[in-house]
Amino acid sequence: MLTFDPFKRITVDEALAHPYMSQLHFPDDEPTCDPVSAFDFDFELYSLKKEDYKDLIFDEIMLYHDDDSYKRYLKAKTEFPEGILF
Repeated sequence: MLTFDPFKRITVDEALAHPYMSQLHFPDDEPTCDPVSAFDFDFELYSLKKEDYKDLIFDEIMLYHDDDSYKRYLKAKTEFPEGILF
């Protein structure tokens, strides 16, 4: 059910309908939400170096420990909904 390539992954709905999940699948008790924005996963579209991933991990950690980082994240997400990596 899991694969590294984001374009080959099955959807959540497909995963829940999979026979492996049949005993756990209960549609009346499964929350739904809007899809996650492409902004949060644009790193998957690029071949990044080890240092780039370290920087991304640090940035992610700072979102939870620094109000200014979180504000910059929200602003960038609004301005660039499809992502900002290049």
